[in-house]
Amino acid sequence: MKLLVIFGALPDPCLQAPGSGLLSQQNKSLAEGKVVSKCDLKKEFNNLPESEWPEGHTMTDNFLAKLICHVEKASEFNTSAVNQLIPKKKEEEEAEQWTLYGLFQLSDHLICSDGATPSPDRICNVTCSALVDDHIEDDISCVLNIARKVIDGGFAVERKREFWRMVKLIFQPDCNNETAGNYFAECKD
Repeated sequence: MKLLVIFGALPDPCLQAPGSGLLSQQNKSLAEGKVVSKCDLKKEFNNLPESEWPEGHTMTDNFLAKLICHVEKASEFNTSAVNQLIPKKKEEEEAEQWTLYGLFQLSDHLICSDGATPSPDRICNVTCSALVDDHIEDDISCVLNIARKVIDGGFAVERKREFWRMVKLIFQPDCNNETAGNYFAECKD
């Protein structure tokens, strides 16, 4: 059995949010969601059947600590978090605003459909509103789908630049040094 290991990403100089920090808190929605604990989120991942994981892989506890640390930093464990991210504009490019949804702050440009933008090739084939309700199973399934894309496609995925920006958002540098023993110390298995 292989272990799912995805590198801790370095900060992306192409991403910049107004104000301090990576994400802008300009537009935070609190409807129809709940706040989950890191221990409960860890349990959700640990209770997944092996068939849910990318084929031949499992998730290490240290990887899970980094992933759930991201959830804490990005959404404060709020399932209904909605934030705006404005990628830093390069001289030859037009700055494009992303809206990030749910626990994992997944992008409407690549992951989910907001209903306003044509979205035939979204990775998770879900509406963005499905990522901000209190049912986190589809959010977790979506993150595992992203992991499958990394494992299967690596650097050859479609829309590579947007995809890797999304992966870098999920693996924030603040969480690179988190370990399961430290991060989940208060959790009872």
